[in-house]
Amino acid sequence: VTMKVHFILLLVRIATSTASKRLDLVIDGERKELIVSTGDDFWSVAEHVTRGRRVTACNTSFCAQSLIAELLGNEELKVAPRGCPSSVPSSATTRIFVAVPSAANNGERRAWIRETWCRRAQVTPILSGGRAGVHVAFFVGVASSLEIRQTVQAESAIQGDIIVLQDIVDAATNVTTKLLRSLQYFAKLDNYTHYVRVEDDVYLFADRLAAVAARVSSHVVLANLADGMLLTKLKYPRGFCVMVPGFAARALGFAVEAGLGHNIIRSEPNSESELNLRPQGAKGSWLRGHWWCDDEFLGVLLYPWNLAFFHDFRLHDLPGRGPAARPVSHSSIAVNAVQTLHEFLTIHYGNTSGLGVAHTWHRNKSGLIVPIAVDGISLRLLLSADDSCPLDAATQTNELCRQYPNMPNFECENVKTALLAICEDALQDNASSSGDWTLGFAPASSSTPVVNIHSSSCDAPPQPSSSLLLLELISDVSST
Repeated sequence: VTMKVHFILLLVRIATSTASKRLDLVIDGERKELIVSTGDDFWSVAEHVTRGRRVTACNTSFCAQSLIAELLGNEELKVAPRGCPSSVPSSATTRIFVAVPSAANNGERRAWIRETWCRRAQVTPILSGGRAGVHVAFFVGVASSLEIRQTVQAESAIQGDIIVLQDIVDAATNVTTKLLRSLQYFAKLDNYTHYVRVEDDVYLFADRLAAVAARVSSHVVLANLADGMLLTKLKYPRGFCVMVPGFAARALGFAVEAGLGHNIIRSEPNSESELNLRPQGAKGSWLRGHWWCDDEFLGVLLYPWNLAFFHDFRLHDLPGRGPAARPVSHSSIAVNAVQTLHEFLTIHYGNTSGLGVAHTWHRNKSGLIVPIAVDGISLRLLLSADDSCPLDAATQTNELCRQYPNMPNFECENVKTALLAICEDALQDNASSSGDWTLGFAPASSSTPVVNIHSSSCDAPPQPSSSLLLLELISDVSST
């Protein structure tokens, strides 16, 4: 049986009281009012209001909880500072260290992360009422190029979030050693409850991960699991995002400090036959005559600890970019294979505002025709099909936001990001006459609006400088 489920949220922020917020919810016709104060755990509030309810916006209670928590913390998410947090609050009982292995020449990706999901990490203490915090650090080897080494040194001096591993040459065949070094670094930190490894082409919903970490057993390894290549009966965690209990990661780090891996993990093969064992472009190292990817090696290290390996669908690939492809939603915790700044920004703004963006357009003699709906009014925007397309995107967004002044600023940014992504898609392939660039959001068709926005048109008690946002999420729920 397939049915349509409506999950309607009304959000009212009252500017007259800076210490409290009110969230009015209508769930399946039942009205609820939430009032939260500074220091409240928004996730616990969301968990309470959704307890015992099977019908949610995206088939899981976690989805509804993340949506409500983010609506409560929306202002904080909008103004979160750029950059990655380098510590956690002393009050936090869930203390997460995120190690991001990154190639020395991937400074651009590190900048994208600081611009997007690290901002979510910054507000994790606020959303959790001070009960959780996230510390993020990039692990980089020594580049062979003097110019790149100097660039990394300057970046590290400015950002303060880079750990340069002076004894490791930056290469794809040293990724396993980089993993071990990050565990070694983690072992020297005090009182962190979880070690998380995240690759630099991943968008991490750090606040959601922290909420999950606070609610699962201390023996759980959270990952997207895959079948082993050398040990066929062993499931190993795919390395794009792995959460490991702090005690296990710390023990492995101490083992590395004591010499585990020294002289047995090699970045260069001993023979031509060993060289042929490595799949083209694979990341990892040679170990005892075999090629091991870093993911599988981590699985082997964790296997003897009698940990509970949990295969979590909320850690997934973007559609079309991996074996665990799923749409991006409020259930997502980590999204793998994010390749451009536009994709990072679209995921970031699309989920911060609670609205997905489906990119659909077609080309005619005049240019690119982009459908959009605002307050139920269907519009069609025209973008130039040449290098002036990005300028048109900015101009069209400014005009749209001028005509609809009640649209929140972050929705204007969401529209602009969508249009810029369409420009990029169209200009990369001038032979295309249409496009469906969904980025994992709701699948689009020729009749699907790119963006469907409701501005402030709901009746509410007048409040000085208050903002009102209506979100309506519709999903298909399948049951047999």
